[in-house]
Amino acid sequence: MESETFRSRIGSALSNRDYTDVETAWREYASSHPEDYEYLLTVASQLSRFEKGALAGELCLALAETLLEKDEKAAAYEVARASLKASQKTEGLRELLTLVYKSKYSENFDLDLFLEKSGLSSDSGSLRQQVDVLDRLLAFEEGAYVYHRGGWGHGVVTEFDAAEESMVVDFERRKGHTIGLRSATKILERLPADHIGVYKFYRREELDALIKEAPAKVFHLYLKGNAGKATLKQVREELVPDVLDKAEWSRWWGRAKKALLKDPDVSIGKGSSPLLELRDEAKSIETEVAEKMRARESGIEKCAVAREYLRTLDLTPELAIGIG
Repeated sequence: MESETFRSRIGSALSNRDYTDVETAWREYASSHPEDYEYLLTVASQLSRFEKGALAGELCLALAETLLEKDEKAAAYEVARASLKASQKTEGLRELLTLVYKSKYSENFDLDLFLEKSGLSSDSGSLRQQVDVLDRLLAFEEGAYVYHRGGWGHGVVTEFDAAEESMVVDFERRKGHTIGLRSATKILERLPADHIGVYKFYRREELDALIKEAPAKVFHLYLKGNAGKATLKQVREELVPDVLDKAEWSRWWGRAKKALLKDPDVSIGKGSSPLLELRDEAKSIETEVAEKMRARESGIEKCAVAREYLRTLDLTPELAIGIG
């Protein structure tokens, strides 16, 4: 209830353009509930739209300091960057940005050198430009996986020279290519280690095992790297013929669909190439079917919903209870 009270107060203050009360309520709420920083960031965005970027920057800076004190590194980093986006003139922001970068990248051996090269560790200059340079310098490291959309395909960084700001990448179609770090950020996409492309080219044995033993996990990998959603056709094009041949695909999809229908984290749409999406909140197959059946008025309609799932799934005891 306390959170709802503060949110209501902040919302009313924003509607009335009472920025003094917005600031007071923000500071009170942020001191007691810094973990609700995502909501507070939406308020900061609204303040910026109302041409109150300086106030938004100050409030975000204070919140980032609180989060850093609580060792919430990722949150502090995100809020500090929001402060910079709102206003780069906030007093103490340079020091805060330096602290959050050192906190987030504490294991990066080259961080101090990059802080110096970017200018962030100096006493002057454009903070936004310096942070942009620092982000470019920190984008890659030895062992990082990358993708070049221009035709070289997937690659892995085999050598990394922080002092010279260059690296060597072994691409599918271009081995031992040397490229500058700042140029690399413009033409290469940094891939996480669990990207489906990384599994295809560098973790193939693991992918083959997942294909056999955990087909739903394969879809998780693809969806995570595709903004959380994709059509079945897109997934098929990723896997056929590199991982599965055409004949294998149909049999495998039949087995994978059963696993996905039972997966609480993935929803499957209609049609021959249904839309697959990672859910915001997990929902079991029993809950989903029960909800659909309760939404139908006639018994015939309810039976139609049940038959739709019974074609591929067994009626579990939990489902029987849920629709009773």
